[in-house]
Formats: sequence, C-alpha cells, structure tokens
Amino acid sequence: MKRSSLNTLFIEGKDDLFIYRKIQDDIEDLIFDLFPCQGKINLLGVYQKKDSFGNKNLFICDKDMWVFKPSEIEQNEDLITTSGYSIENELFQDSENFILKLFTNDEIEKFNKIIKSICRWFAFEVELYLNNQGEKCCYSNVTILSTSIINKHEIEIKQEFLDSINYTEPNSELHDDISNDYKVKLRGKFIFQAIEKVFQERANNGISYTKKQLFDLIYNFVTKDDSTQYILKNRIEEIKNYFKD
Repeated sequence: MKRSSLNTLFIEGKDDLFIYRKIQDDIEDLIFDLFPCQGKINLLGVYQKKDSFGNKNLFICDKDMWVFKPSEIEQNEDLITTSGYSIENELFQDSENFILKLFTNDEIEKFNKIIKSICRWFAFEVELYLNNQGEKCCYSNVTILSTSIINKHEIEIKQEFLDSINYTEPNSELHDDISNDYKVKLRGKFIFQAIEKVFQERANNGISYTKKQLFDLIYNFVTKDDSTQYILKNRIEEIKNYFKD
C-alpha cells in the first residue's frame, strides 16, 4: 500500500465496489480515493497499518459472522461495519418493498420458501462457527444458483448436498433467530441469489434482472426518494461527514 496524496476510502471490494463507486461519483464536493482490498482479511490487515498512511482514511467492511459473535476489533470513527451481515443485507432492507413489487404473488411465495430453506441450512453453518468449528463451514463457497445446491424450478436445498456436509438440524432458537430476522442475519449474497433464481426461472422468457442491475435499481430508488430513513443514505452521510472535517 503506497502513501496517497488523497483521502482514501478502503472497502472490501468486488461486490461493494459497484455501490461505493456510485457514491464516490455522486459526492461532488469531496474528492477521495477508493481502494478495494480484495477481501475483509486484507482490509483489516491494512487497517492495522493505518498510522503509516498520510491524510484521512476510512475503512468500511461487512460484519459477516460478527453479527452473531462480536469481534475483538472495535468499530471506531475510521472503521465502519455494516448494520447487518453485509452490504447486500442493507440494500435489501432499504428496498424490500420495491424489489418485491417486481414479483408476482406466486413469485413472492416462491422467494419466501427458498429463503426458508436457506435459513435452515445456514443456521447449521452458523452453529459450527459459534462452536469454534469454522473450518467445517462451507457457506463461503456456496451459490444458491448452482443446481448442485437447489435444482432448477425447485425451492429446497438438495438432500445430497446436505448429506455431503454431514448436516444436522441446528439449534431451534438459532434457526428461528436467523429465519425471523433473515434480512439482517442471513448472508446477503444468498438473499440476492434467491431473487435472481426467481427471475431466471420465470416462464415465457419474462423480464429478468442480474444482481448488478438490481443494485443499480436500488441505488437510484433510494437516493432519489425523499425519505431519509435509508441505511444507504446514512452511509453516504457518514462518508461525507468523515472526509469533510
């Protein structure tokens, strides 16, 4: 990491880069660099060396499993973590009603059933993590869009996959906690993959949206709406306030 002459916003990269690039473009009265760190571990490694950099630097990362087990790394003025599991969770919380209006009633029911199945398996993964068996977790390598996880036009995670990971029924309280608060605690990537799955499986070549297209729709919806009760709008203000001081 080279010393920059500009203030710098450090992010994890890839999935959140699209959103923070749009934020950077829209904040016209502030100039700052945007530095994707290619992952949370790398970002936290850079954060530990922050005192060797010049100017003001702001770090933003996903909570991930910290949403279940607080990290030893405290959130500070220059280290912001997402309010839920990830930036995808924040975007879905901001736009749930907007997104669901793109679905038919049958598609909403299908989406909810897919989420229910994912929560049941994900609770098993979280339980492994909380029991210090994180090395057995496989959630970071799973995509719901793969037919090895859920068959096309079906809603349940395949038993073959569950058998391959030695799945057992998770603690009921943990499962209910995730299921009832999935917008915050279910891995956000899975929420958007479930949305994409519903779109991809529409009959008669119906209109479909990719994750990037959904992000663009959500960003424009939120930033153009008059309400200030959006997580994304608050995040933009956090960035503005930090760099303008």
